[in-house]
Amino acid sequence: MRIAFMLSMLILLAACGGPDPTPAPAPPPLAATVPAVAPSPPAAEAPAPAAAGDAQALAGVGGRAGLERLVERFYTELLGDPVTAEYFELADAAPLKAKLVDQFCELLGGPCSYTGRSMRGSHWGMRLEMRHFDATIAALERAMEAESVAPEARRALLAKLAPMYTDIVEFRGSDERPAVEARLAQPGP
Repeated sequence: MRIAFMLSMLILLAACGGPDPTPAPAPPPLAATVPAVAPSPPAAEAPAPAAAGDAQALAGVGGRAGLERLVERFYTELLGDPVTAEYFELADAAPLKAKLVDQFCELLGGPCSYTGRSMRGSHWGMRLEMRHFDATIAALERAMEAESVAPEARRALLAKLAPMYTDIVEFRGSDERPAVEARLAQPGP
């Protein structure tokens, strides 16, 4: 049973690398009430990249080279967390890391183009809960701390990633929100 589950996770993760062939509608607003179980896997559009003036956030990460180091550390953190490890230990890491670098770069206003599938399409069927999303964000925060990412760049990236939970998490209460939203609502870097 465990082997079948892990193989299905590997297949789903491998699917993350390909382009999403269907155009996707914009995700619902963050304040929207979401049912506890989504009825079908609708496609969703990726969040808009940062404005050109936000390219300073990319510099705060250390540019593309800094993003590559950050994603390496992030992946190591994901593998070391018992909540997230099973979703990443059998994945084809190199293409997944490359997609993450492109996605983070685009979100931070860099000259990159994310060509992977939508977040909803990539994660549908994985039965992810809010605890998985929160653990993933916590792993990213640990990686950013370890890589000395500038506070402004951390907030910029987290602000772009936090709303993605609506496309990633399948099972949640209608009022359940990621822990990172409360931290982003606080003033300061």
